[in-house]
Amino acid sequence: MIQIPWPPSLNAYYRKFRNHMVIAEAGRKYREAIKELIGPVTARTERLAVVMILCPPDRRRRDVDNFAKCVFDAFTKAGVWVDDSQIDFLCISRGGIVKDGVIFLAICGMDAIETEGLELVQSAATVAARATPRGREAGGVESKRRRSNAVAGSEAQALTLRSMKLRKSSSSNAK
Repeated sequence: MIQIPWPPSLNAYYRKFRNHMVIAEAGRKYREAIKELIGPVTARTERLAVVMILCPPDRRRRDVDNFAKCVFDAFTKAGVWVDDSQIDFLCISRGGIVKDGVIFLAICGMDAIETEGLELVQSAATVAARATPRGREAGGVESKRRRSNAVAGSEAQALTLRSMKLRKSSSSNAK
């Protein structure tokens, strides 16, 4: 499970220049932030499944599907995958409100999602729910925040390890 910063809105991400849509400065900065966060990686070439949990910075109304484009463009630019057309399965869910906003992301190969997909989706949802309980923004206690984030952090690590094991086993099965 990867935790990434909240992306700029589509209106801030793109702009029109000489009758063409181009990536605006906010979009370029977001791409660079994702690239630095992820670091050097080998691009994945297999068919992919992605689970996204959006934890917005405030209570404004937002369409959950609008954020996939910015995030996928940034991940393509960072070299996580060759192209976002590799994504065959996409699950997007809205989490609780988090200061400055955050997105939790789980990526695995389609062969892993076919065998253990429901479990992966449930684990990702559990991590996000514990990191951002819905009642917290309404004045939850500070100690509960720290505790829930610590629990979510350990579950996120377990989910990441599980995802890595699935990726290793699926690549060894492919050979």
